[in-house]
Amino acid sequence: MYSYCFHELPVALNKKGQYREALAKSIKLHPDQIFNLAVARFSLDCRRKGDPHWSYNLRFETNCKLKTTGNNARGLVEARPPQKDPPEESLKGSLSLPDEIAIVGAGPAGLWAALHLLRKGYKVNLYEQGKPVEERFRDIRRFFVDRKFNPRSNVLFGEGGAGAFSDGKLNTRSRNSFSEQVLHDMVDFGVDKDVITFAKPHIGTDKRKRGRAAREMDSLRGLGACRGAFRT
Repeated sequence: MYSYCFHELPVALNKKGQYREALAKSIKLHPDQIFNLAVARFSLDCRRKGDPHWSYNLRFETNCKLKTTGNNARGLVEARPPQKDPPEESLKGSLSLPDEIAIVGAGPAGLWAALHLLRKGYKVNLYEQGKPVEERFRDIRRFFVDRKFNPRSNVLFGEGGAGAFSDGKLNTRSRNSFSEQVLHDMVDFGVDKDVITFAKPHIGTDKRKRGRAAREMDSLRGLGACRGAFRT
């Protein structure tokens, strides 16, 4: 078998997800001749005026060798073997830490620090001066409608951090096993699995506040040894 990548494969807006057919047409093979097809990343490409389309980066295999040079092969390259992450070693016992770890702030960094420390077997106390996200939403709405400002519960303080009431894109300047794990955790909490491969994934606090935040906190408590204290 031969392994390849195809970068920026265009797919029409009304054919989202139909990348197998588009790839087969581009490389002039029958769809059944494409094996182990997987999406590495996809995005909405609006760079050319009047031609918005989905753009897919794909990995796949074929049983025949393809030509990767020339105009007809634009975007097609031979795939390198995927890099394997080093085996994960348990942190428990490898670091000198107190019996209970205090985490200040229930923003993304605080929530995921608590989650992964709990998974390693540590006891965690999570402190947040604001309120849980549903109560926080009501305070913020009260501010926008009635101009009643709560200095302890607003767009800066509370569960989810300052970004919880932003436009909701998940941005990071790094792509590694840690950032990928965060996206998989989000899917476990009920987010659409497209966030794993979408180039600029968007969740939206309007969706998060209805139950998803509760599942995140329940997950922390379900691992045991976690206490969450809001308004502290």
